[in-house]
Amino acid sequence: MDEREVSMIYLESPSTDPTFNLALEEYAFGHLNPQEEYFMLWRNRPSVIIGKHQNAQQEVNLLYAEQHHIPVVRRLSGGGAVYHDLNNLNFTFIVRGAVPELSMERFAAPLLAACRRFGIQARIEGRNDVTADGRKFSGNARYVERGRTMHHGTILLQTDRETMEQVLTVSSDKIESKGIASVKSRVTSLSLCAGYVIEPDVFSAVLREEVFGTDMPHQYMWTEEDLRQIELLKQNRYATWAWNVGTFPVYEVTRRRRIEGCGIVETSFSVLGGRISEITLRGDFMEFLPVSELEEQLLGCRIEPGELEAFLQTCRPEQYICGLTAHILARMLCGLL
Repeated sequence: MDEREVSMIYLESPSTDPTFNLALEEYAFGHLNPQEEYFMLWRNRPSVIIGKHQNAQQEVNLLYAEQHHIPVVRRLSGGGAVYHDLNNLNFTFIVRGAVPELSMERFAAPLLAACRRFGIQARIEGRNDVTADGRKFSGNARYVERGRTMHHGTILLQTDRETMEQVLTVSSDKIESKGIASVKSRVTSLSLCAGYVIEPDVFSAVLREEVFGTDMPHQYMWTEEDLRQIELLKQNRYATWAWNVGTFPVYEVTRRRRIEGCGIVETSFSVLGGRISEITLRGDFMEFLPVSELEEQLLGCRIEPGELEAFLQTCRPEQYICGLTAHILARMLCGLL
């Protein structure tokens, strides 16, 4: 960075698991020495990372994500949904001070300088984006707490455009919520801009040099206790359906599906704190027992696929609607059908 008088410690993740890496970020922000400042480079295997205030059901094709083993993980910071894979690079600054004292220019300066070394003229656009040739290749977001700032961003080096577009294209279900919608931007990759493939390790080395200079940076070495605490945070937060998908405070969903052996089923339901607060089931199906009884049993159920299916196994939806199994209804309610 241009402000190299600030001593900064280098962090490196031992993992490409997105749930681990977001836990590591939070742990570093909250538990490492608050008098120090840190810079981290990291990569995730294919995943979708959504902003803290987003509704995953609105932002992500959850069925496509499940079918292609792409986890959806909620981060601490705001902003929009982004697709990560191993051809992308992510960076994190953890520094003293808070917005608005800290500018986007300060955090983007090393990235802009690194791009110039590859012959790419990049610039800041809007509040949080970095572009080249008028197209976005880096989105940034921040989390501020107790006078400290965590600023992080993505860098698209090579882009699997097909997967990115598929997983970030949601179904036609009607979903209403107060979640922050992602702003759709034209994207590019630095490899496209350069005209040749830029490998993550090569760009990492250049960016690290722009942050620390040519001297070998001081690197923090994770202890066994650090890694144990990070793993606990991962398991309790970032690897849970509740945090990643189900906890959005209030939203309403209408879904309509044609189900083999059953007919058309349309469900409209409201979710409050991750649990069903209202629900109706309609369609051209054959009704056995009153559907209103099934609707009543669903009130208060958590929108989590495994838990919901286990509960529905005890309710036996096929007693109420011909051909409607617990498995199908649970997946339909969770946006996985």
